[in-house]
Amino acid sequence: MQANQTKKDQFIGFKISGSAKILLPILFVIVLISVLSLSACGEKTVNPVVNVRVTISKVKIISATIYLKEPGYFLPYKTASIASRSAGQIVEIIARDGDFVKAGQVLAVIDRKKAYFAMELQKDILARDKAAYALTKSTLKRDAILFKKRLLTALNYDRAVSIVRQAKGSYNAALSLLNIDRKNYEDTLITTLISGIVYKRRINLGDYVVPGELSYNIVALRPLEFKFYIPQSYIPFINKGEACFVTIKGYPRKVFSGNIYFISPSLNPQTRMVEIKALFLNSRERIRPQYFGRVKFSIGFVRNGFFVPEPSVVITLKGDYLFVYKNGVVKRRAVSVGINKDGYLQITKGISKNDIVVVRGSNLVHDNEHVVIVKRAI
Repeated sequence: MQANQTKKDQFIGFKISGSAKILLPILFVIVLISVLSLSACGEKTVNPVVNVRVTISKVKIISATIYLKEPGYFLPYKTASIASRSAGQIVEIIARDGDFVKAGQVLAVIDRKKAYFAMELQKDILARDKAAYALTKSTLKRDAILFKKRLLTALNYDRAVSIVRQAKGSYNAALSLLNIDRKNYEDTLITTLISGIVYKRRINLGDYVVPGELSYNIVALRPLEFKFYIPQSYIPFINKGEACFVTIKGYPRKVFSGNIYFISPSLNPQTRMVEIKALFLNSRERIRPQYFGRVKFSIGFVRNGFFVPEPSVVITLKGDYLFVYKNGVVKRRAVSVGINKDGYLQITKGISKNDIVVVRGSNLVHDNEHVVIVKRAI
């Protein structure tokens, strides 16, 4: 009995040993996978600190005349709207769009036949009345001699004087009517009042026009005005009569000079810009209306001013600021901005001459943040 129990225990031990040999590798694999999974999860939760990469620049000290440069365009200073002064049909077109015309030049002709015949008829009437007036004057001279010799009564002499006065009145009336007919004849010619370019022709051959009907628009080329806008902050720097200079793409080597003659008393509430006009003589008539250009004029002199690159300044509604770099850390500084010169902004308050400012990346960094210098701007 005891021998049988011993064999049974040995069999059970054998079975346990066999199971352990099968389960151990499986357990090892499960444990290994769990360790690797935990390691991977641990790596995902680790976030390394990455410093912002920026460029920096020293504050520049500049002493120079400051020029303001703004875009604008030319407009005619003098224009003329030419209207017909007589009624009739257009029988001839002389000036067309784009033609250069001189003051007094005929632009178009209205039918003149009726006015011509009326004028010629009145000339004949005037000649008749003139002859009658001359005859009555001659008769009056003779009657005056007879009256002095008492060979003519006073009544007859007074009648002769009256006849002369009537003849003179008829002659003057005929002369006035002839002047009217001459004017009507001249009014059949549509002429320009100023010299310039035909901007727009509004009539065609065969059109019937009435007095006062708009026929032509003429723009003068001398002088021309240049219209542009400047920021409100620059108004104290400009004055009427001040010289300014304009460059045009069509004349890259030519600089046109003019003088400011108008500064708007109000500004645009949306853009905060002020309208300015300058007058240019355009003596050689190289410039035409609607030419675009860029105006340049002096707005003052800055001595030993502090200037930084434009990208270094962050402009906001609550105020302007920049970041000053020192020993790998940036500090935010509130600043006051002055004028612009060749890509640099004048800083009137907030920095010193030995400061180094952040240029590229100023909109990415924060106060007291560590940064990495990529390239030092010149």
